Amino acid sequence: MECRKRTGFTLVELLVVIAIIGILIALLLPAVQAAREAARRSQCSNNMKQLGLALHNYHDAHKVFPSSVFSAGNCAYGNPADPLTLNTSGFVVLLPYLEQQAIYDKWNFRICASQNRSYGPGGPPAGDPVAAGHADLLRTVLAVFTCPSQAQTLSEPSNGTIYTDIVAGRYGYKTNYEFVVHAAPWRHTYCNYWRNDPMTERRMFEDNSSCRIADVKDGTSNTVAFGETRWDMFNGWGHCWGYRGWLMMGVDPGFGINVFYYSPTYPNTRPNLASWGYSGSYHPGGCHWTLADGSVRFISETTNLTTLTRLASMADGNPLADF
Repeated sequence: MECRKRTGFTLVELLVVIAIIGILIALLLPAVQAAREAARRSQCSNNMKQLGLALHNYHDAHKVFPSSVFSAGNCAYGNPADPLTLNTSGFVVLLPYLEQQAIYDKWNFRICASQNRSYGPGGPPAGDPVAAGHADLLRTVLAVFTCPSQAQTLSEPSNGTIYTDIVAGRYGYKTNYEFVVHAAPWRHTYCNYWRNDPMTERRMFEDNSSCRIADVKDGTSNTVAFGETRWDMFNGWGHCWGYRGWLMMGVDPGFGINVFYYSPTYPNTRPNLASWGYSGSYHPGGCHWTLADGSVRFISETTNLTTLTRLASMADGNPLADF
């Protein structure tokens, strides 16, 4: 009598094979995720290098760096306000140096980017940004302003203390990269403080600032120009094109890196950066910074606050620890 050969797995063998496959996937998945994050982190660093190069090309052409925002209009604490509100981000003038000449050519610099004048007295908005076509430009998505690790589907929270309305109900596209400014508590950059700041406190950028390379006395390799930030911020975020309402345009390393705020009543369950002016990222352990020489460094979130503050100041003359 012939014996029939077995052609399939027994139940036990099948379960063993499934278990082995599951173990292999569990072992490989973290490595795959780590490789993907490494690629995203590399692209993020490249974005910030492009911003640094654009910054220097702008300086070569104009002999001065751009402001973080042009004529925000509003002011408080006694400093003079701008006669007209433009609320235009400094990123707009960098567009030709980021291979975005076509968008730049459509921008009307005599018309404001944002109509929001919610803090302090100031001049009226310069024209109607909707009629000027800024509303559509504000929603343009450019990869160079977005960290690949940032979740693109992040909901836009809404409450009475967050001003994200840039133009007549339209949201400006957000950015993960910001100019480095002086963001001491309740100090708003649209008060034209920059020219009156002592050199020990002055950053490279603020409202209507006019920093030149020669002004960076601490050295371009010891001063930060751009910092990374996150969209999920407790009290507002930055935009590529328009100034963010009454919230300042920029980050200040002196606040620390990846400082989070947790609130059970906030729409997002994930932790949010504590407030405007704070730096952070989705990269584990820290975030990227573009130095004034155009190079990019990943700086740890455990870096001493004194070191971070000295990195932000462009001419304080203090010795700088390793970072």
